[in-house]
Order: sequence, then structure tokens, then C-alpha cells
Amino acid sequence: MDTEFQRKRSLWKNDVKSQLIESFMVQLPIPPMYFDGKREDCWLVIDGLQRLCTLKEFVLDGSFVLSELEYLTDYNGCSFNDLPRIYQRRIEEAQIAFYLVLPGTPSDVKYSLFKRINTPGLRLEPQEIRHALYQGNATKFLQELAESELFCKATDGDVPSERMQDREMVLRYFAVRYIGEETYKDHTLDGYLCEAMEFLNHQTSVFLESLKCLFLDTLECCFSIFGKQAFRRISKTKPYNKKPINSALFEAWMNGISRLTAEQRQLLIEKKEILRERYIEELDKRSTFNADIGSGKYRSFVRRNNTIKEMIEEVL
Repeated sequence: MDTEFQRKRSLWKNDVKSQLIESFMVQLPIPPMYFDGKREDCWLVIDGLQRLCTLKEFVLDGSFVLSELEYLTDYNGCSFNDLPRIYQRRIEEAQIAFYLVLPGTPSDVKYSLFKRINTPGLRLEPQEIRHALYQGNATKFLQELAESELFCKATDGDVPSERMQDREMVLRYFAVRYIGEETYKDHTLDGYLCEAMEFLNHQTSVFLESLKCLFLDTLECCFSIFGKQAFRRISKTKPYNKKPINSALFEAWMNGISRLTAEQRQLLIEKKEILRERYIEELDKRSTFNADIGSGKYRSFVRRNNTIKEMIEEVL
């Protein structure tokens, strides 16, 4: 249950946990759980982590009490040990169905499967599924960079980590930078990012270290230019009003600046006011660039990356 690729445990609120326990108490059916059996001696939880955590916390740890029950309201405020023996037994003896995905199942098939079977209680995010299916260098590498002090500073701590949105944002940069724009044409965004995970998994530690150094140097440059407004839309009328951080802008600015030499990055920092003005001007045009920022279409993907590259070249 404690795997490096899994999302954080115990994300359910107490009322959702309590309703799951109540389902066992009144003998309602529980949705099946799914495990990856790639390793015979260690199955990985793909769908069902929150249910397993809830059972462990209530039955073994006694770390929460029941609340907001729908049927058995008399037992609100009860721990497992407080329940009558009949309900304890129903919980302990409940049968749970699970499916085991066998070794040799292709990763893309598993990704599609887990995306479809996600239960409505707390659906897995796409990056959570990728981290479950593409274990190895990629999962450790993305976690390290997303949790780095510089990433948190450059994004001003505005990218949530609980559901791995931060790791997906980092992955988007590596996809466009090292898988290339042309490859995106034949993929959905999900498929494109899955290919990037495969790419990272097959790299040596030496090469990954070089990618890390360039990533951090690029982040530092972006922050030096834009400060806390990095990777956000900037308004001419309210130039210091902080808009939400945008994954597409992160991907495009990081891609464009990472292709510069150290000398060019330094020059760009020296000309940061010119670059900021040029960027605001592009946003204020209400041009296709604005629409491209929020689009997952291939043409928009290419145009927004090219527009930012052209701005950088003009300023240099």
C-alpha cells in the first residue's frame, strides 16, 4: 500500500469513510478493487487504495469514528470497538471482490482499463494512473523535481501535489522537450504523456541528472524574469494581479527557454522587461495565442510553443 508511485493515502473525508463502513455493516455490495500482478510476490493497488486505508484505519488503527451515517444513525460517534458484535463480525467477515491484472499485460492496455474502471468515490487522476503503471526512473525523477524547493518557489506553491498535478506539469515539459512536437500529432495528451513516462524510464541515471540540471537552470531563469507571475497570464491593466498557473504556459516557456545557452538565458534575464512587455502585448491582442493556451489540439499545441519561441528570439 505504501508505494512510491501511489497518490497520498487517506484522501477521503470522514463522512465518505463512514459511509463505506456503513455499507459493510448493512451488507451492501462494495465495488471491486483492482491490483497489478506484475510481480507475483507484491501486488500493487491500482484502484481501491482509499477503501483499504479506510478499513485499516477503522478496524485496526481506530483512528476515526463514524459520522453522518445514512441508515444506522445511532452509531454515529462509534469506533470499531464500540460497535455491537454483530456489526463487527459483518465487517470482519465481509467478502471483497478484486481483479488481478496478469503479468505481461501491455501498459497502454492497463492505462485504458484503469481509466475506465475508476470508481466514483475518488477517481484516479491521469497522472496517478501513469505513476501506477510506469514505475521506475520516471516516477522517482518526477517526484524529486516536483518536490524541489525551486519548483515550489517558481510556481509559488500553487500547483497541488495531493493528486500529482505537480508531477504531470513537470512531465508535460519533458514530453515536449524530449519526445518532440511532431509525436503529439498521433496521440491524445494522455497517450503523449504516457510515452514520455516510457522515455524517462529507459534513461540512465547520468542522463537524468543532466536533464535535472537543465530543468532547474530553466526554472531559475523563468523565475528571474517573471517572478511569482511565471507561467501565468499577465494583464496590462493589472500587471501584478496573480492569475492561476497554467500547465500549457509552463510547458511552452520551459521548452523555449531550455533550448537557450547559459549566455542566452542570462541575456534574456537582462532584457526581462522587454520580454514581459512583449508577452503582455501578445496576450492583450486577443489573438489565436490566447485560445491556444487552453486547447489540447495539435495545431494549438504547436502554435503556442512557436509563439513563445518567437518572442524569445525577438527579444534576444
